[in-house]
Amino acid sequence: MNSFTNTISYIFKLIKETPKTFNIIAGNVISGFLIFIGLPMLLPALNLMEGNNLNSNKDNFISLYLEKIYKILNIDFVFFNVVLVSILLIISSYIVVILIELYQKKIQINIKQKNMIKAIELYKSVKWSWLLEDSSGKFHSIVNREIEHSSEANLNSLRFISFIMQCFIYFGIAIFISFKITLLASIFFLIIILFNIFFSKFINIISNQYNNLFIKLSQFNSNLILNKKFFKTTGTNSNYIQKIKSNILTLNKTNFLLTIFTEALRSSTSIASFIFLGTIFLLYDYLNFDFSSLLILILVFMRLLPQIQNLIAVYVKLNEVIPYHISVNNRLKDLSQNKEIFGSIKFNFDKSIQAKDIYFHYTENIDTLTNISFKINPKQTTAFVGRSGSGKSTLLDLILNLNKPKKGNIFYDKVSQVDIDFNDFRTNVAYVSQDTSLIEGTIYENLLISQNYLAKENLDFILKTTLLYDFINNLKDGINTVVGENGIQLSGGQKQRISIARALVTNPKILILDEATSNLDLDSEKHIINTLQNLHNNLTIIIVTHRINSIGFADNIYYLEDGKIVDQGNYDYLFKNNKNFKSLATPK
Repeated sequence: MNSFTNTISYIFKLIKETPKTFNIIAGNVISGFLIFIGLPMLLPALNLMEGNNLNSNKDNFISLYLEKIYKILNIDFVFFNVVLVSILLIISSYIVVILIELYQKKIQINIKQKNMIKAIELYKSVKWSWLLEDSSGKFHSIVNREIEHSSEANLNSLRFISFIMQCFIYFGIAIFISFKITLLASIFFLIIILFNIFFSKFINIISNQYNNLFIKLSQFNSNLILNKKFFKTTGTNSNYIQKIKSNILTLNKTNFLLTIFTEALRSSTSIASFIFLGTIFLLYDYLNFDFSSLLILILVFMRLLPQIQNLIAVYVKLNEVIPYHISVNNRLKDLSQNKEIFGSIKFNFDKSIQAKDIYFHYTENIDTLTNISFKINPKQTTAFVGRSGSGKSTLLDLILNLNKPKKGNIFYDKVSQVDIDFNDFRTNVAYVSQDTSLIEGTIYENLLISQNYLAKENLDFILKTTLLYDFINNLKDGINTVVGENGIQLSGGQKQRISIARALVTNPKILILDEATSNLDLDSEKHIINTLQNLHNNLTIIIVTHRINSIGFADNIYYLEDGKIVDQGNYDYLFKNNKNFKSLATPK
């Protein structure tokens, strides 16, 4: 019973949160009113058809009001007119029900659209530390699948109201015709409903298991796609593939079990309903019923039974989709609680960025950066150099506010990091990393991923700057060449040049190159850096690298070892006075 009360409580929560619920209730009231008037009209109509006098109390009761209404409307109270009005009312009721269903479906689509957009917007605005710990498979699952099922919970909560109201209406008509038979029907259907309630809790449990298995499969698939080259070239991946197969097998078994339960409940309800109708026919002689009343009662029950079946089916479905609704709500809540919080002050990009005595660690008591201080002057090039693991990229994450210092502070023109509006700041920053990611599309779509339009002369200049102009013009489809998923059709150097060009397209005020030329040959790297050198009076350039050959133009260089800045100066000074820095030079 606890499971039933929890489900009912959650259904009412869904009804409360679903928009336009009052409109649905109003529509059902109108539909119910029409059917409540229309169906009983058939009783005197049938007696009029047989040429009988309206002797029964019910017939007289209905006829009394019908004759008055017809008289007011100046319509003859005859068989044809009574049937015509009855049919029009019943058809009108059905039309209202159809409109209600379409309206409910529209509400569901709006909820689904709203939650999809909300999930995507929240995902791009959550903390970087949270993103690093999160599984991409969970995000795929919620956007591609769970939100759809979650919106079905809202849809079915509205249907739950509709079917309950329809059931009450038809029960009301049935009671009016025969209280005893309706009472027996109520007991019969109550038993069916209790039977369905008992087994619905198992559907809820199985559905929850199915959703968790599907999320796990999404995670497996994400890992498989991200590491496809490793799996393609490695013959020792059978263990991982076996895990995926095992998950698929369990998933399908769970799905089949879920299907068995839902279909068994649906079929049992339908069978029981036909048994009830058959019993009324068989016991016709013992019911002491006139034929007209029996015929109308059968008609009412034939409309009531589908409503009860629908009500039970919706309840079963709700038990199936409520776990998705809970999962989506928890996910959206988690995203909201981990949203980045910024200040409101916009950074003046003509001013400097300065760090004072900052410390940072990923693991407690093991510092990644120790006592770091630096200054990045506007419209100059600043380089951070060091071997792998020296903390260069971590330092960039702090500048971009992806991570926050554990101690010390970073000032943006004397404004503390916590007071800066980083939405605005990042809008004016272009970041190019060593791990280049391209979208599945054309070269042009990748270059203009953040722009709607760029003048051809500006685009051509950028392509020439990044040594892409001749390469693209020699392709069969030119700039409309499809690069494949994550640029799989391109070499590492080509992808990196496209990512640098993409950054320049945004016309940034700060350009960050995080080992961005590591996949280029030295001549290409030098050409691009020399070109950037010509631009550095117009924008601030921050370079992170372990190769020093192409940073000779940098205005200031910070050399890091083991998370500490151990030296700084221009290229000539460091090359002459620091042998560890000099050792990073690549032989020509």
